[in-house]
Amino acid sequence: MSVLRLAAATLALSAMSGCATTALEDIPVFEADLGIIGEFNDEMGTNHMISADMWTKTDADGAVTKFHIARHDNIIMYVLAENDSANADSPGMWSRFDWIRDDMRTLYFCTVATDAKDVGTVYEMPNPDWDDLDAGCHSAAWTMVPDEVDMN
Repeated sequence: MSVLRLAAATLALSAMSGCATTALEDIPVFEADLGIIGEFNDEMGTNHMISADMWTKTDADGAVTKFHIARHDNIIMYVLAENDSANADSPGMWSRFDWIRDDMRTLYFCTVATDAKDVGTVYEMPNPDWDDLDAGCHSAAWTMVPDEVDMN
């Protein structure tokens, strides 16, 4: 893990300790544009379209799942999003996606949660293991974004 990422994660965790963050307004706003805008297909055949305000997944059967991005951080590298009310699974709940780049600049993401009851709960969830791409996404492998995809 880079020193910058470690320092940012330490600051974020220390800011969260001892108090429950339940309101979106309490979560810091990162002023820069989201750092992973683009489109790709993962190894399971799911298409991901990420814009400044929406992460849309379309599975191989054509089922669409939408996540409305409410907050993001390009240093700690996460997205907090409210699940669309039309989603088949966990409508209206909250999701968190973390991302990281390895030493070769390959992009990976981890779905930390898709069914948190509120934004504070999803914000305070334990971080995935950024040093273990094989099993650090809550005992699963991180999802690799294909090299040929041009992400920000």
